[in-house]
Amino acid sequence: MTKVILYVTMLVLTLFSCTTTKKVTNVLEYKSDKLCTGIKNMQELIESSKDLKNHFKDILSDTTKLKYELDTIVTEGVPTMFFDKEISTIIMQNEKIPSKQAYSRLYIKSQIENPLKLNTRCINNTKIQRPDVKVSFWFYPEYGLLISEVSKIKYKREYGKGYLFLAKISDDGKLNIIKTTNWTE
Repeated sequence: MTKVILYVTMLVLTLFSCTTTKKVTNVLEYKSDKLCTGIKNMQELIESSKDLKNHFKDILSDTTKLKYELDTIVTEGVPTMFFDKEISTIIMQNEKIPSKQAYSRLYIKSQIENPLKLNTRCINNTKIQRPDVKVSFWFYPEYGLLISEVSKIKYKREYGKGYLFLAKISDDGKLNIIKTTNWTE
């Protein structure tokens, strides 16, 4: 009898120790001609940007063409800290609220632990072997803001670097670049 109890106890412990916690990713099918046109225009801007090629000149495998990989899922929201002043100003002007309240709204928006992921079905991965950089998109739909993050792909242990574009997408999909910035770890 004790062997049976011991066996059942071990079985139960094994089952509980083998359970895993699955991180839930919220992916929403999101159809927006405005966003798709904005992303297409941003890709063209990234491909032709001399500032971007200059920023990544030390890692580019081809000096005339930027070899990049696209993240096909867009993150809804804003990345933390890069364009706080500019986005807060946009919120303040659109909502006609004080700057402190605009910063507070932006802070709450940027602190979402599991931001919504948008599958627009308008981003096709580039399928390039050994790309130099990865391009990710963030979208703040309430204000039509598209943020593109271009970051160095690390193939070995090293410091990272990146370049960001903040743009407002007009109703017809045209981009108005508000600000660019770069970062280095």
